[in-house]
Amino acid sequence: MSMLDEINGVVESLFKAGTRYRTEKFILIGVYMVVVGVSVAWGISGIGARGGLVGEFETYSIAEIDEQKFVLKNVGEMDWKNVTVGINGRYLHHFEALNSANSTELNPEQFKYYFYVPRPLGYTGWERLASTDRPDSTAPSGVEIDDIAVRTEGGKVRVERGVSDP
Repeated sequence: MSMLDEINGVVESLFKAGTRYRTEKFILIGVYMVVVGVSVAWGISGIGARGGLVGEFETYSIAEIDEQKFVLKNVGEMDWKNVTVGINGRYLHHFEALNSANSTELNPEQFKYYFYVPRPLGYTGWERLASTDRPDSTAPSGVEIDDIAVRTEGGKVRVERGVSDP
């Protein structure tokens, strides 16, 4: 007996009159179809999606004092909690919250090098393993930003980049 014949037999037995537990089978199939329909409708509608996690990241320089500043704006509908901003996959800055329609100004010095593990020099020779010098423990003041990532308690934030004048 082929697999197709077996499947056909099972389907026919579900709908055959007088079978044992016929009512329960119909209820189970009906509930399953309702759950599938609601799931598909919910997925298509985008309810509960991360649509509210949208941000803008701008950089600007103050030429008079040769300083670079960053501005992170929450332009989405949701407040952000436990926010971590990463630049170039190396430097991180964490803060507690950023409310919807608000912004925060950041300095490169606030971003810490997250691979940095402070240890006394000479401890089992670990510093000799690196092929390049260890970077500063904070981002350099003139850091060029290639990549920006923002994560919150609610998920990853879609970030649009821009450059502005002060």
